[in-house]
Amino acid sequence: MDTDCDGITLDVLLSSNPCENWLPALRIPAYEFTHFSSSPLRWLAYLGLAIVGRMGVLHHGPELTSRTVDLDDPFSINPTRSVSYYYRHEGDLCPAALDAELSSTSFSERNRRDSKFRRSLITRDESCVDSLAPEEDSEAAHLLRFSFGHEYIRNMTTRRQLCNDPIIYDINDVRNGLLLNSTAHRHLAKNVAILPVPNPFMNGDHAPSDQMPGYYLQQFIPSLRDHPFGKSSYPHNRPLRTPDSPEKRRQWPTLTIFTMVYGCVALKHWGCTEFADELRNNYDCGLYSSTVGTIQDGRHSRRKFRLARPKVQEGNSEEQAAYAESETSSRYDFRSHRDEPDLVELFLLLGFMDPSEQSWMEEKERRLREQREARQKEESEKKVREWLTRHLITGGS
Repeated sequence: MDTDCDGITLDVLLSSNPCENWLPALRIPAYEFTHFSSSPLRWLAYLGLAIVGRMGVLHHGPELTSRTVDLDDPFSINPTRSVSYYYRHEGDLCPAALDAELSSTSFSERNRRDSKFRRSLITRDESCVDSLAPEEDSEAAHLLRFSFGHEYIRNMTTRRQLCNDPIIYDINDVRNGLLLNSTAHRHLAKNVAILPVPNPFMNGDHAPSDQMPGYYLQQFIPSLRDHPFGKSSYPHNRPLRTPDSPEKRRQWPTLTIFTMVYGCVALKHWGCTEFADELRNNYDCGLYSSTVGTIQDGRHSRRKFRLARPKVQEGNSEEQAAYAESETSSRYDFRSHRDEPDLVELFLLLGFMDPSEQSWMEEKERRLREQREARQKEESEKKVREWLTRHLITGGS
């Protein structure tokens, strides 16, 4: 978590009583700011919101009388010096989850090609929202993992609700998922998160690349961000393709869920140890659920601030079966490859991939693009034939 280099520190208020307790929550290298937003301080304020789950104000100091920060100050971030900012939030703290890497991949849903969740995502997204991969080569990605359960997502979207977002009662709600290619799915909520613009602190002018509203996929590891493979498979700051119809847009993931995941990944990469320890010691599972359970190092364990297993209602055999399958598959998934890099990741880490040669991923994308174009051409020709047949039979009437 902690980084040893100088940078920008974001302190968070843990309590609003007379003996205010501030702790450094994030320590971010100053050079990183330009990679994530064209407005560094507005992005920093959004990070405060993502971590604590409450609206707040950025200050220059911890005192109540300290000056508020001008979020549009163009000279705010100086790479040559360390600066601390203080996010004073409203209401009770509702922090993001600490164990972000456990949150996105659901082995059972990824492989159950006929699952209701997957079919709902295909209906809305049609193909990977980040690349050209068609639906048959894309995966159903939960933003908050299936095994967290219905109670967790209901409580989280209630307590951290932003901008009158709807409360979500079902972990398999289509608003908790995206159709993604396997590479983006694998890195989602580990070292990749999605920045929603607009949000309470940023509008289109503050977006990282296009200076327009969108949902920007962002890579938090600089070496992967700059590597040719990363640039071709899930480019940093590439906006996701969003649904084109109002009805489908209403089924898009909410700002509340995107912000929760963004806070998780920020804590994973820039979080300060003291802040994480405070959350684990004093902010237990009661924030989002009455039960706690997870898997760590291939074993079942119990720990504060872990996330909930779903409660299954008696008599619902379909849900019970899905839950049992998820529990079994998740254990297999974690032991088999959750913490083991795949072959491509090993190549990236060891530098075996030759940037001068066309990667197999580029070749795969080319084939997928050709297949999609062929399908579109076939569908167009079919429509023309049907139209001609219909008009020939009716004599043009």
